Amino acid sequence: MENRKFALYFLFYFGLTYSLSIYFYNLGFFDYYDIFFNADVNMNIKSFTTGWDGRKALSHAFLEVFSVVTKALSTILSAIFPFFKKNDIQIYMALAICPATSTFGLYFIKKIINLIYAENKNTTLVILLYSLCFSTLLFSIIPESFILSNAAILYLIYLYTKDSENVKNPIKSNEKQWITASIIVTGITITNVFIFAIIYGSNLLINKKASLSKTLLVTLSKTFFTLFCVITFYYSFHYILDYNLGWEGSGEYITKFSRFEFLSIATNLANIGHASFASFVAFNYTTLKNKFSLEDSIILNNISFAHESSLSLGLALLLLYTLIIIRCFLNKNYTYIEKLKTPLSLIIAFNFALHSVFGKEMFLYSLHWFSSSFILISSLLISNRKALLITLFFVAISNFFFIFSLSSLISSSL
Repeated sequence: MENRKFALYFLFYFGLTYSLSIYFYNLGFFDYYDIFFNADVNMNIKSFTTGWDGRKALSHAFLEVFSVVTKALSTILSAIFPFFKKNDIQIYMALAICPATSTFGLYFIKKIINLIYAENKNTTLVILLYSLCFSTLLFSIIPESFILSNAAILYLIYLYTKDSENVKNPIKSNEKQWITASIIVTGITITNVFIFAIIYGSNLLINKKASLSKTLLVTLSKTFFTLFCVITFYYSFHYILDYNLGWEGSGEYITKFSRFEFLSIATNLANIGHASFASFVAFNYTTLKNKFSLEDSIILNNISFAHESSLSLGLALLLLYTLIIIRCFLNKNYTYIEKLKTPLSLIIAFNFALHSVFGKEMFLYSLHWFSSSFILISSLLISNRKALLITLFFVAISNFFFIFSLSSLISSSL
């Protein structure tokens, strides 16, 4: 009965986020780069549909694969239903990719939460809270690669959780699952290979009790094999389809968006602080006026979570967030989550280190560490039903208020 209720909720969640995605697309919000905090929504749609004029990025090697699927299915459907235009079918299929992938992510967070809190009655509330957190909700709507990464990362965490001896689950992971997951997560975003290495290496060292030398050797071999597969596929796929190679992931791209000066690192860390809290609930965002002009006198603004002028607040938020994570790490209330703490904390630390020198709008990358943070923080909330209900209500109201205010925030002409 519980699984049926969740299936209905997941179907509702997909329908809601897909409908909102179509709605914002029809308003023209997905036609330009950087309307949403440096997001490449317009190019992602091209990667998902036409392919040849999309991102074609080594750092996101698998994005254009979706275009093969949408082209094939749109050709079939337009032949069966000739009153629908092929291009329209492709677009609406592309808009369904992120809502559908997000729903798969919800399935895996449900499996993880149920495994680590098997005997707790509040797991349903925790899963609902996850689905309504800002990063989960917003990236389910806008076409971006990060919700795809998140679902793959959650699957890796799920494999790790299954292998923990503290979890009563007779079905353990196998190497084929790990390799498949590593290639998928890396093909979506190439830096995710380090997240795979963290989770897989932790699984060998902590769950399998392998020696440190064996852990390092096997993890490195799997990591290099994964990179070899993804890079080989990228060049082969683009050669076969005669696509020009994109510049994302190139040395020039990395150099342009990497900053190593002290002030730049401090600014990035401050923005990580803002983004980390914003990933739970929409707050402290800014609207950059009149950045984009469209036809019919419609002016599109830009939504940003970067605050380069408020370093002290951002660094204070980062410190507070770090202290919360440390508090969760030291929390001993639930033995089932104990062995998850090390890989989850390392994932957060890795992303903080990476984005202290790379990127600008840190909220854009927040899903790469949000799920790890959420699972850790859930250990503080799971036993307090009242606190969970209050948090759920506050998060839902705040985030849906932001979502349904987007039309007026981005375009005052509508």
